[in-house]
Amino acid sequence: MLEVHNLFPRPVVSIQMDPLSFEEIEYIESLDTNLRKNVGNYTTNDHYILSNDQLSSFKDKIQVFVQEYFDNIICASTETIPYITQSWANFTYDGGYHYPHKHSNSIISGVFYVKCSDNDKISFTDYRQDTIELPPTSFNIYNSDSWWLPAIKNQLLLFPSSLRHSVPSITTDDSRISISFNVFVKGKLGDEKTLNALTL
Repeated sequence: MLEVHNLFPRPVVSIQMDPLSFEEIEYIESLDTNLRKNVGNYTTNDHYILSNDQLSSFKDKIQVFVQEYFDNIICASTETIPYITQSWANFTYDGGYHYPHKHSNSIISGVFYVKCSDNDKISFTDYRQDTIELPPTSFNIYNSDSWWLPAIKNQLLLFPSSLRHSVPSITTDDSRISISFNVFVKGKLGDEKTLNALTL
């Protein structure tokens, strides 16, 4: 009998959140007056937008899901507390894209979709590639080194920061707006007995 064991999976969690308030959307859209050019799109010059008063309630809601990720997936000690570090908004216009990248100095990262079209998506790429390529007759989670998920308005995605991700070219007149952020920890890590104790 064939039995498959899913070893070392990379968890990408999706959460459909409540819609943003009119005031929150208005504030996020106003950020397009202070952008910097990125490769393929634009990002806000403010790299801590979730620390602003206008988004404090939204940040609190995100923090709840971040904590659940650490509690139920990472199963981190209660002495380790996750917190959002940097956060920024991405504005992608017709023909724009976001190149494949990962987030360093972060444990998990997140993206929330403020505005997107029906065919928007995010692609993930696994850097743990096999040295031998056997052309598959069909793709599945075992033989694919890339996978995409739809981008859905008011959806939050949480994933390991080391997981490379990208956005294909936008082919619509509608702009795409998303909020990205990184998460690190404070508190006690490791154990003195195993000689890897660290207090942050």
